[in-house]
Amino acid sequence: KIRMLRKKKGLSQGELAAAIEMNPSHISRLETGKYQPSVDALQRLATALDVTPDFLLNSDDATSPEVQIQNKSLI
Repeated sequence: KIRMLRKKKGLSQGELAAAIEMNPSHISRLETGKYQPSVDALQRLATALDVTPDFLLNSDDATSPEVQIQNKSLI
C-alpha cells in the first residue's frame, strides 16, 4: 500500500523519505515488505500519505487470504 499511495501522490522514495525523516532505502524495504514499520514510522507514513495508520495496516487486497470463523462456541 505504501508504494501505491506514494505514487498516487507523485512522490519518489527519496521525497517521501525526506518528508518523514527516514532513509530512502528504509522506504524501499517497507514497500517490499522486508521491514515492518515501527509505531512512530507508521504514524509518520500515514500523515505524509494522508491516510490513517489503520488503513496502512489493514489489508483490503482481494488477493489476500481471509480468515473465516467456522465455530463461534468456546467449548
